[in-house]
Amino acid sequence: MTAIKVKKSRHLHETTSGYVETLLQGEFDIKITKYEDCNGPKRKTCVNSIVKIVNDVTLALDYNITQNMKAVKGKITGWINTNNPLLRISIKDLCEHIFLRTVIMTVLNSQDHCAINKGRYQFSVDIQKVSRSFYGSKFMYGNWTFQWNFYSDVCNMHCGLLCLSMTPTKSNVNV
Repeated sequence: MTAIKVKKSRHLHETTSGYVETLLQGEFDIKITKYEDCNGPKRKTCVNSIVKIVNDVTLALDYNITQNMKAVKGKITGWINTNNPLLRISIKDLCEHIFLRTVIMTVLNSQDHCAINKGRYQFSVDIQKVSRSFYGSKFMYGNWTFQWNFYSDVCNMHCGLLCLSMTPTKSNVNV
């Protein structure tokens, strides 16, 4: 485990907000504690979705996409033990994002310039595996809340609020 201090800064692409004192970070395990749908910024929603927690690390998603979509944008915000966002990611086009493009093309069978076609898609997501791929093997421990919001120019795709606990991996508890 490593202790770090993060101070208020406009650098780091607004990943910090306020003061965060002595955060612990290192290799982590995840436990999903809660999931809720939320409302996106558009009046119209083009995806009817059902999301269920399968186990500590897996979400099962059932999407019924009612309209073809292109140029889906996104925002991901993360809070730890507080209401002040610690992590903010804005994505102008999911299909141009090095990590999310692969996910969209694989899960939603999108081969045509990353267009998302209407239809029904059922899939599961291992949040721990995705987090480790996206953030690397180390991250800050604590009770996190992540909100993601994906939408096109016309309609909302999905807005979700995921609460999870990030703890040291069992192999590092005695470190």
